[in-house]
Amino acid sequence: MQTQEKSKTIENKKTIVTEVILETKEQAKEIIEVKKEELVNVIEETKKDVLNKIKEVTVSINAQKLYAACSSCHGLKGEKAALGKSEVINIWSEEKIYLALMGYKDGSYGKMMKGLMQGQVKNLSKEEIRALSSYISKVNK
Repeated sequence: MQTQEKSKTIENKKTIVTEVILETKEQAKEIIEVKKEELVNVIEETKKDVLNKIKEVTVSINAQKLYAACSSCHGLKGEKAALGKSEVINIWSEEKIYLALMGYKDGSYGKMMKGLMQGQVKNLSKEEIRALSSYISKVNK
């Protein structure tokens, strides 16, 4: 009888150990799945950040190149009154610069410098004007 009880006890312990192993295995699978999801999220966020940084750098480089044509009159950082007649543009908001440049482009903005400025912006796209506006508004900051 003791042998039978020992045998039952051993079987019970085996069953318990097997259940613990299976439960641990399931928990490990769940943890791995959660970690995989977290890792995928981190990778996606990192990818977005990298793409945004690339976009920022590209826009900045392009805008800086675009601004080179402006700097002879407005100064390297937009700190000059162009030809002694315009306002200093580096203190303007991005939106004010954008609206002025778009106004020069369509002829609805400007006084004595209108003709000169219209020639400067006529071949720029809206995106280039937006990038240029952003660059000018931040160049002195």
